Amino acid sequence: MPLSTEERLRRRRRAKRRKRLVLTGLLLIFLCVVALVVWLVVLAVGALGTKNPAPETSIPAPTAAYPTCDPTEVAGQVHMNSILLYDATHHAVLYEQNADAPAYPASTTKLLTALTACRYGNPNATYTIGSEQALVEWDASRAYLEEGKAYPLAGLLDGLLLPSGADAAYCLAANVARYHENNPNLTDGQAVEIFVGYMNTLAAELGCTGTHFVTPDGYHDPYHVTTARDMLKIAEAALACEPVAATVKKAESEYGDWENGNLLVCPDEPYYYEYATGLKTGYTDEAGFCLAASAERNGVKLIAIMFQSISTEYRFLDAQNLFERGFALAEHPPTTTVPRLFKYFDTAATAVPAEESAVS
Repeated sequence: MPLSTEERLRRRRRAKRRKRLVLTGLLLIFLCVVALVVWLVVLAVGALGTKNPAPETSIPAPTAAYPTCDPTEVAGQVHMNSILLYDATHHAVLYEQNADAPAYPASTTKLLTALTACRYGNPNATYTIGSEQALVEWDASRAYLEEGKAYPLAGLLDGLLLPSGADAAYCLAANVARYHENNPNLTDGQAVEIFVGYMNTLAAELGCTGTHFVTPDGYHDPYHVTTARDMLKIAEAALACEPVAATVKKAESEYGDWENGNLLVCPDEPYYYEYATGLKTGYTDEAGFCLAASAERNGVKLIAIMFQSISTEYRFLDAQNLFERGFALAEHPPTTTVPRLFKYFDTAATAVPAEESAVS
């Protein structure tokens, strides 16, 4: 019996609905497959990391609560997560707290930048501020170097270590890499990447085992990490490198209108410490307030490394307290000593073999 027109229309409508349902189902399956592929790609990228990934690390966030230190070891209460107080005269660690925990170094990175520039660069050259400045992050600290102006190495070290100039860091990185590779045609990006490779090579030579740097200025990157123990090795090497040591102890520079951000060495500042001999501050939101500081009194040399302090005031006050306790302990040096931490640098900033073992 032939179907009526109305029945044929109903069947067509049902067929169209089934077709729409099938198409909708296929579309949903397609979207699920795409989402799954995207998720797998994200996981793969996360596993691979950056071009030069560091080992996986877990970095604690800065907190407002810090443990009260044993008064027989450290005076008062400290306000940071990672600490290492070292007596460089008697080669002894006087106090440590989370010294091997991964930490973001922020601008204390620039100590290694300066050492690398001295090691691989030409000490008699002048370096011109150029197109590499486009690589500096917009909110990075700067020395406000004049583009097109040439600076001697000492001037760029001042710009790097006193006002913590990222512009000085990138100028050194690009120019030193082109010089050492004897290739003036390297792009800015290529030259900076090569220089950072020099930094990581030098860190390994100094005995650093938990350090991986990604930038020459310490601008935050999740793979740009170190430890307090490694930074101690870098700091002691910096103090043994005459051009760097001469820079970090200055209150101000003769090459520009630059004052030292390490207020321990600035006589007009409230945190001035008369025995301070230099080194470097650092700060990012992720790193907290950082400080590598050194002091000397009555022939005793101390180095304090502090990461993730809760404020700029506490990092300077805690450094003074650590130094005072360290100098008091130096009157009766600990019987347990540790090997030297670094390979010495001579006045030309060239590595000279020394004791090879590192603090463990």
